[in-house]
Amino acid sequence: MKKQTFAMLAGLAILIYTAALIAIAGSVAPRLALVFSPLGKIFWIFIIFFSVYLWVSFILTILFAYTNLPLFLYLPFKTIFYLVPSAMLLGKILGVKRESFEKSYIDISNRINKKRIAKQKPKKVLLLLPHCLQAADCPWKITFDIENCKGCGKCSIAKFVEISHRYNIPTFVATGGTIARRIVKKTRPEMIVAVACERDLFSGIIDVHPMPIIGVLNRRPFGPCYNTEVDVEEIISILDTVIPHPDNDKGRESIHG
Repeated sequence: MKKQTFAMLAGLAILIYTAALIAIAGSVAPRLALVFSPLGKIFWIFIIFFSVYLWVSFILTILFAYTNLPLFLYLPFKTIFYLVPSAMLLGKILGVKRESFEKSYIDISNRINKKRIAKQKPKKVLLLLPHCLQAADCPWKITFDIENCKGCGKCSIAKFVEISHRYNIPTFVATGGTIARRIVKKTRPEMIVAVACERDLFSGIIDVHPMPIIGVLNRRPFGPCYNTEVDVEEIISILDTVIPHPDNDKGRESIHG
């Protein structure tokens, strides 16, 4: 049920918008008709068209995310994107945990972007990692230059250095949203694979929209922002679908070896 949190809140937001628009039309249309008779009907037609557009966009977005509908039906997702603030506000009013909302939105965004990417491969891919993946007691600074990693094996950074070489993609470690945005602006990728917590991934997806971003949640066995972990295999699987290579299986063995 948690995965559908955003969908339910977005649907509720559209329902509220629809009711408000009908109420406005019922009040305004008769006054417009007094000025010029056809204006009242035109206003009603506009309200009905806009309401139907919102509902169709919402339904197609959900169907595209969870079924095998063709790619062109991705387009309505751009409309649903603008419902995020309203859905988030409703979630807050209804007592929905922010983390659940963010995780739900990340899930539906990932589903849609994976289908977009499968259809049209991006040429420039950026791998963006959080600094908390690095061992907390490591003295080597890897922000902006992951090659400074000495490969001691205490954290997963060394594996990401191998992944960066393997797939020939720029890989950066960011200490926060400001630096992450600076990196994105500098590298100008067509797609981002990002590792972070729910809040940072959610804000990142919003910031780079409509650029496709696949977000992978980190694990926090010691609490937030401290010696976090991530499923390296999941990152490799994502990159395998984006950057096909005849020796991917061999490369996977070398990274895990």
